[in-house]
Amino acid sequence: MGILSIGLGATDARALSAALMSPYFAVDAEHLVLSRIDLELRNDNRREAALYDLRQRIERHGRGALAARISAWLDWLRSAGAKKTPGQWAHDFTALLESIGWLDAVRLTSDEYQAFDKWSALVEDFARLDDFLGRISRTEAAGNLRSMASSRMHQSETPDSCIQVVGLLESVGLCFDKIWLMGCTEIALPASPSPNPFIPIELQKRYGLPRSTYDKELAFVRKALDRIAGSAPEVIASYPKRRNGENEALRPSALLVKGAETCRSRIEKDSTIKEAVQRGAMLIETVPDSFELPVSEVERAAICGGTTILKDQSLCPFRAFAFHRLNARPFPVPEYGLSRMEQGSILHEALKAFWEKTVDSDALKKIMEHGAISDYISDIADGALKGMKQASPRLKELEKDRLVKLIHDWAQVELRRGPFKVKAVEVKKELTLCGLSLTTRLDRVDVLEHGKEVIIDYKSGAVSRGAWATSRPREPQLLVYSLAGSFDAISFARLSPGESRFVGLSGDELGMKGVKPLEKLTKKERSSFPGDWDGLMARWKAVIEQLAGGFMSGVAVVDPNPELKGMLSPCEHCGLDALCRKAEVVLGNDEEDGEDEDGD
Repeated sequence: MGILSIGLGATDARALSAALMSPYFAVDAEHLVLSRIDLELRNDNRREAALYDLRQRIERHGRGALAARISAWLDWLRSAGAKKTPGQWAHDFTALLESIGWLDAVRLTSDEYQAFDKWSALVEDFARLDDFLGRISRTEAAGNLRSMASSRMHQSETPDSCIQVVGLLESVGLCFDKIWLMGCTEIALPASPSPNPFIPIELQKRYGLPRSTYDKELAFVRKALDRIAGSAPEVIASYPKRRNGENEALRPSALLVKGAETCRSRIEKDSTIKEAVQRGAMLIETVPDSFELPVSEVERAAICGGTTILKDQSLCPFRAFAFHRLNARPFPVPEYGLSRMEQGSILHEALKAFWEKTVDSDALKKIMEHGAISDYISDIADGALKGMKQASPRLKELEKDRLVKLIHDWAQVELRRGPFKVKAVEVKKELTLCGLSLTTRLDRVDVLEHGKEVIIDYKSGAVSRGAWATSRPREPQLLVYSLAGSFDAISFARLSPGESRFVGLSGDELGMKGVKPLEKLTKKERSSFPGDWDGLMARWKAVIEQLAGGFMSGVAVVDPNPELKGMLSPCEHCGLDALCRKAEVVLGNDEEDGEDEDGD
């Protein structure tokens, strides 16, 4: 159905990939090629794709045979015509599936063969609807066929089993060695009447229609229980003590209590197959993660990631291990418009161009006084947006409007500062910490009055000084940058509509609103940053070296930073849950806080 629903135009990329990567379409190494193409589409942030685009990508991967099958598909779509009868579409759909190699080189199992027979019967039934549906489009034909398939019952024939799960009516005439009758509560045996809403209730009562009255339900249940009692030498009846998610206590049916031997033993609440498997898996697969895997000399040269390595190590050591040593990555999820990463890159590029051209506060004031700031920023935004090759003209226009407004607001923030000169932008520096080589990139370095220097890091998300106050800082980049030279202040530049501001720390008063000197911190903040500026720099150096040393020595425990909660939790946007399996540890732990204290 996925294949038949795809047309010539743009289609949901996930639906297109799912149809083509099906084991009934792709064969042998084609799966790998199509998986790589699916990843390419996700990395390109493509929510939609067309068969033409897919064929070009397949050809670039050198898969001529697969590309030829896609070409046959395109040829069929071009020649399919506008409207046909269901009989004609049934014939053409079958021809399409044959021409593109559906089920070729696939050896069907018994269950699959039975499903294929059911499919063939379904297409035949659809072909008989000419008089009912008339001439319809391909989309309508595929939709009607899907609707028929969804309402068609199909159950594969299976070998006889020693255990059968049946309903009360299905058990008529059957004999068993033992019977377990489940769900025997007073509200189930007998059940409440459910008369037919389209027949007068008096007629249903007069002629004794099924489910019409309480007396009818009671008589039915008694007869069914008598029959079940004679169908096996041993019958066990059970009932749940409570409903799922409810506190209401349930009682057994009165029809079973009288004259029956009662057993008060209760089945354990975690005795379902799923819970038993999980409990057994925890006992079998538990592995202590306290051992360390130091970075080898061979591996050292291949590690890259800059300050992100230390950020990930701070958020969760296993995250850093998975990202930067195993090269694991979460599966990309395409977003509408530009991704946050793309928007951040464009903003950085625009700000870099702005300050390379503007140079200092005097130049910025002159531009503002001449009223040329809007055109000035517009030209810079145009240059930053040249790299948006995948975006539509309208999307570029919207992104330019956002960019111009954001930089204009930030220019107002810069004007409220004292005199400054931009010493450098996008400065690269090499650092080696505990054997870990890092390439740092400072967004900007400003020189203030009296030669004071401040490093600035652009951020579009929420920031706070508290991110630097712990042994596992959430944002350690600026702390790393501070080791790359002798600076008098560090500061985030928060660029967000209506909330643009500096958030930083300094040793002395620098005349930058939002950049607080240590002596002017509140009592609560002062407890987080004790001592003088030199002492703070030494403390940060120790924190960064501890993170770098932990990474290089192989500390890879699954230990999300406990100080970060809610949306800031490292697990919230990690994407590695299938690899670290922390959720399984939580499920198997009886501790109230859901954490595994042993780290297993």
